[in-house]
Amino acid sequence: MTQRFGLPAALFSLKAYAAAMLALYAAFAMIGAALVMSTYESAFAVLVVAMFAASASLLLADSSVSLALVGMLFGVTVAPTLINGNSLIGRLVPESQLTEGLAWMGTGIGIGAATGSSVCGSVIDLVGYSEAFMVVAGFGLAALVLAFASLPALRAFSAGTKPEPDTA
Repeated sequence: MTQRFGLPAALFSLKAYAAAMLALYAAFAMIGAALVMSTYESAFAVLVVAMFAASASLLLADSSVSLALVGMLFGVTVAPTLINGNSLIGRLVPESQLTEGLAWMGTGIGIGAATGSSVCGSVIDLVGYSEAFMVVAGFGLAALVLAFASLPALRAFSAGTKPEPDTA
């Protein structure tokens, strides 16, 4: 088999690239359509599922090229999820407490990033990077479970009126 850069030459064919790009386009078109036609809460659920799927896809990466594609897929799920989370906070938190609500989200992101890199770094040092991908997928699963567990409360909360500011 002919190789380029240590990888099978078949990975570099135009047909393989075209197929991969069409598959990605179709997947993101479906996600985009679902998000445009849904509520913030439903969009949040779809985005968390997409993020989990991307994190679990790390377990399937068996080459530098596939890892780069999965990393790209994972990367494009981050910003829409964060934007949607900020939008949910904007809708659900009283205006007088909006800064605090957004600060809590930022703090949670920082704690999650620090915890994830610390745990994954330790796992890489102890047993290797492929096992660290399992940790990333595990954190993705935890996020999925938390998101779906909170979905009924989010929907009920947003169906009612905005809460009054906490004056205590």
